[in-house]
Order: sequence, then C-alpha cells, then structure tokens
Amino acid sequence: MKAAIVREFPNSTIGMTHQTGQSLGERHQGLTVSLQPPEDPNGYGSAEVYGGDYHAEIGLWFENNKLVDYDGVFELPGEVATMLKELHFDVSYVEEAV
Repeated sequence: MKAAIVREFPNSTIGMTHQTGQSLGERHQGLTVSLQPPEDPNGYGSAEVYGGDYHAEIGLWFENNKLVDYDGVFELPGEVATMLKELHFDVSYVEEAV
C-alpha cells in the first residue's frame, strides 16, 4: 500500500452544510487532507479531511485513472480534487457536476 499524502490548506475552511446550502454552525479556518491514492488505475482510494471539530472520510472510485464516483460527502472538497489533479488523475466527473 502506498503511503498517504498529507497536505495542509491553512486558507481553506471546513464546516457542516445542510443540503439546502445553509451553513450549520461556525466554519473552522484551516484544514488538512490525507489522501490515499488507488493502488492501480481501476482501484479504490480514500481521503480524510479534517480541521477543528470537523472530520470527513471519503471513498474514491477510479476507472483508468479517472475519478468516477465518491462517497461520504455531498460535494467533493476542491482541495481533494486539486491533490488528485496534481497526481495526474482525471477529475472531470467532479468538475462537470459543478
């Protein structure tokens, strides 16, 4: 298993958002992403996003190095998508949904 890649995003915020888009409580400034890329191009990866009292575990599914699905959050954090793009994964699935 490859080692997780951990990266700090001090200018990003993290918090809870209702499905209506309304913020639930205060947001925390600064977050950390721990990304576990898939072992092969058609594999499963994961990410953990945390900061303050907030924490999310995200499942990531890939086909031919393209992100095809995720689970655990309503919207994939941009920081996770950025890290995946830097590792040359195709995240157009997420970008098309925005």
